[in-house]
Order: sequence, then structure tokens, then C-alpha cells
Amino acid sequence: MELELSSILGQLKSTSDGIVPLGDTSSFDDLQKLSDALEFQENEIMNAQDILWSLQAKLAVVEGLLMLIVLCNFFVLLA
Repeated sequence: MELELSSILGQLKSTSDGIVPLGDTSSFDDLQKLSDALEFQENEIMNAQDILWSLQAKLAVVEGLLMLIVLCNFFVLLA
């Protein structure tokens, strides 16, 4: 899943290459479009980070449950 999110972030970064640099803009509308595009990309990155953090938290819970199962089985074998 982390690889998939990294791929998405890479795609977002590559799409920013097509944006016209600020020095080449000729009107306020162009600047507004650039600002909107940047804000959209920032939101996409933040959403991807939120998904990654959520998945990491869920993975930590699963790892904890697996450890609990291992310990329970260990103590059953000792009994």
C-alpha cells in the first residue's frame, strides 16, 4: 500500500512539471489557476499521508494481535 501511495505522489509531482512558471504568466486568471492547481496537489498529498498513517496504525494493531496470539499459544504449550 505504501508503494501505491508513493506512486500516486510521484504522479502528482510529475503533473506539476506541466504548470507554467510564474514568470511566464500574463494575467491574474493564470495566477489563480496556478494557485488552485497547487492547492489541489497539496490536498492530494495530505490525503495520501492521512491514508498512509491510517494504514500504519491498522498494521500496528494487527501486529499486536498476532503477538498476543503467539504469546497465548506459547503459554498453552507450557501448561
